[in-house]
Amino acid sequence: NGKVIMVANLLDVDAYPWDGDYYSQRVKAALGKSYDDNFRIWYNDNADHVAPHNPFLVDTWGVLEQALRDVSAWAEKGIAPVKSSRYDIVNNQISVPANAAARQGIQPVVDLTVKGSDHIEIKAGQTVTFKAKIQVPPGAGKIVSTEWDFLGNDDFKEVKFGVSKQTVEVSMTFTYSKPGTYFPSLRATAQREGDATTPFTKIRNLDQVRVVVR
Repeated sequence: NGKVIMVANLLDVDAYPWDGDYYSQRVKAALGKSYDDNFRIWYNDNADHVAPHNPFLVDTWGVLEQALRDVSAWAEKGIAPVKSSRYDIVNNQISVPANAAARQGIQPVVDLTVKGSDHIEIKAGQTVTFKAKIQVPPGAGKIVSTEWDFLGNDDFKEVKFGVSKQTVEVSMTFTYSKPGTYFPSLRATAQREGDATTPFTKIRNLDQVRVVVR
């Protein structure tokens, strides 16, 4: 009977992501043609039910803050939020598109590569170049910060990239001096108005690659 935005996380171990699809289908069965006028489901990649407790997880408090603002504007002013996330169900798992425009929702999409791949094997002392394309879904805001963690130990350092915009391409180099297997990460943050100074409504995502140093 009201406006609803459901937020679901793809790595949630307590509220499984396919439950979100089940509820969405029940709403669609009940509302029929008015489904899009009253309901949204936003899936977040690399996110659990609670605060991030591993380097490969991101915080989703900003998503919840933005959802509250958007559902308020929807109910009180008739301003419809951005579209629901697009997804498929593959082997009982929720699968979202790799492209932000195709995925929709509000979470940015990070595509990190090392020498054009998601993994590389090098010798100790060798310098490698990382490249990434970061995209925000249409109407969902702009990238306001990027943070790198080259060793995969959850020690992210912010690196300035230039003007905030919907699509950002960045590159960085790093030299691995010790043998081992590393999972370097790039974490990106988007904000609806492109405000890097606010502590609220910051939407995060990340991507990782694998570097094996011999």
